[in-house]
Amino acid sequence: MTGIDKAYLDTNFLVDALIEDRPQSKQAFEILARIGEGALLGFVMPSQFIDFYYICRKCGMDDAARRKSIALLMDWCAVFYPNRETLEIALNSDEPDFEDGMIRAAAEQVGVDFIISRDAKAFANSPIPRIEPADFLQR
Repeated sequence: MTGIDKAYLDTNFLVDALIEDRPQSKQAFEILARIGEGALLGFVMPSQFIDFYYICRKCGMDDAARRKSIALLMDWCAVFYPNRETLEIALNSDEPDFEDGMIRAAAEQVGVDFIISRDAKAFANSPIPRIEPADFLQR
């Protein structure tokens, strides 16, 4: 798998990729398609599927579509299972909230090249650069 970028996918990216009319949804979907094709390796945690399920419910996506979307994400993305070390890194991080701390900790443990996220306040001090979907596609 050398030569393939590895990216950690923030929850907002997952929602953007699978709900039209969200900011950068077109770009996020294009990146997700690249993951599905094997041109990029994308990582997520199981807890993100829970967040995705409930956020998409609020966006009007029905239960069947949410479950189908999660199945697609599970097929295409690598699932990182956090451990105690992940939790400790997150608790001690300077991220604005615990979920961002978990994502950053997971990204560091996996050793990805990027964290793909629209959250401008998160990951500012992370050793792994945060990049927005549109910028990722332009690089």
